Amino acid sequence: MPSEIQTNHRWDILVIEADGETVRALRGLIDPGLRVGEAGSAAEGAKFLEENEARVLICADDLPDLPGLMFLAQTRDLWPITQRILMCHDLDSDLLLHTMREGGIFHYLPKPLDPEATAHLIKHALRQSRLVESLSTTRRRLDEAEVRVAHLGSTPARTSRWMIGTGGWLLLWMTAAGVLILALVLLGFTGLYLL
Repeated sequence: MPSEIQTNHRWDILVIEADGETVRALRGLIDPGLRVGEAGSAAEGAKFLEENEARVLICADDLPDLPGLMFLAQTRDLWPITQRILMCHDLDSDLLLHTMREGGIFHYLPKPLDPEATAHLIKHALRQSRLVESLSTTRRRLDEAEVRVAHLGSTPARTSRWMIGTGGWLLLWMTAAGVLILALVLLGFTGLYLL
């Protein structure tokens, strides 16, 4: 399970690109305060991800050892909340839409890079990653609270009556519903923003 993986470091971005010029161009567009890792191949990227976690993966499709799309699809199970960006030269819109859906790709960057669009997309991917991470943490806490509440049901009747009598159940579920509704609204605004 991804939640059981223990990493040494959390990085903001991992760039997987063999072309040093493209990597330098990307680094120039990324906020200098962010932690950015680099890999020149899919094998180096996989090794990096065995020991580290990245919020955003930016991966070239023309890696020397494996198509970037395949690499990004392989990382989806290991790091489900990581945002994946595919850099590619050729943009067949039908193929691209299909691969984005099937490979769990957040977005794509056409080469050569447009500096303004690239900087905007990277910032957006980081915001999206933090939002998904927050939702995942909230979901985990709600699951833990549900287990604790279920455990309270097996304690003496006085505790259970207090929880139900004071609206504890109702408060717990209203809070959970409010958080989920807020998350869905934020995701909706993010979707509209992308359009």
